[in-house]
Amino acid sequence: MNSFINFKHLSERELLSYYRAHLPSAQPSKNGLQACCPFHNDSRASMTINTAAENGGPWFCFGCHKTGNPLIFERLMAHQRGQRIHAQDAYQRIRMILVGTHNG
Repeated sequence: MNSFINFKHLSERELLSYYRAHLPSAQPSKNGLQACCPFHNDSRASMTINTAAENGGPWFCFGCHKTGNPLIFERLMAHQRGQRIHAQDAYQRIRMILVGTHNG
């Protein structure tokens, strides 16, 4: 999956809003969020998400070993719904989620 878009321009607040839109039960952790991974049958919150703005929102699952940034996360979420989306479409979805969380 291509991750050519730089997410370091997003603030910590925006990264938190984005991931919480997909993972509403995520809990605060030392460097961001801890959540059950949506990409496998996870019952013990094996996913960590670093929401420090200077890092661009990387995440890693200690259960299935998937990793990435918001773009890869969005593409995998679409794949979970049976959709295949291009990187630019995933980026637009991320922006729409952020606009919705700012206006909602």
